[in-house]
Amino acid sequence: MQLLRSLFELRAVVEPAAVAWTTQLKRHERALPRDPMPDHDAVYDAIVDKKPEAAAAAMRKLVDLALADTRAALNGEMA
Repeated sequence: MQLLRSLFELRAVVEPAAVAWTTQLKRHERALPRDPMPDHDAVYDAIVDKKPEAAAAAMRKLVDLALADTRAALNGEMA
């Protein structure tokens, strides 16, 4: 049980750090390829409207776009 607690504690530290790192990577000396806030808003709005299917679809889109942006940044493809 202690191991499980430790893993959850580690995740609480690692996950935000990973998000922060990929955000910094994508922004380093270049503009973001698109404004990600509408994608975040779509997730939030679907949750507020109690539409789980729409929230799941919006979240999948958000994660897919974030992954594509990160890959582009790693490959030097972002202008």
